[in-house]
Amino acid sequence: MAHSLADLSCFKRGAFLLILLAVQFEAGTAMAQTTVRGQILQGSAPIRGVKVSLLCPPAWHECAYTYSGPDGMYYLQGIPPGTYALEVWAGTPQRFSIEVPPRPWADVAPIQVR
Repeated sequence: MAHSLADLSCFKRGAFLLILLAVQFEAGTAMAQTTVRGQILQGSAPIRGVKVSLLCPPAWHECAYTYSGPDGMYYLQGIPPGTYALEVWAGTPQRFSIEVPPRPWADVAPIQVR
């Protein structure tokens, strides 16, 4: 069976488009970043100015931090998906394990400080 030059050219274009789509998918997956958000409370009252640190494995060093706002809310932006520890500094430090998914927002349950 003989193939024309036009058939081969069409095949090459199709293969190129498949490779291009695969590269774009991989790049989008690798660049997925999340904003981790939550609230610091004491009883039902929001607490302002509490340091919230994100600790990264394997050494569990501080890789990001922020402070809670007047409404007790905190935001850690640009976090890649993965497993982290969240450390809250209000009096005695409290540490929590969190899983950051590959989507725009990761909501952490409200944290009660002692």
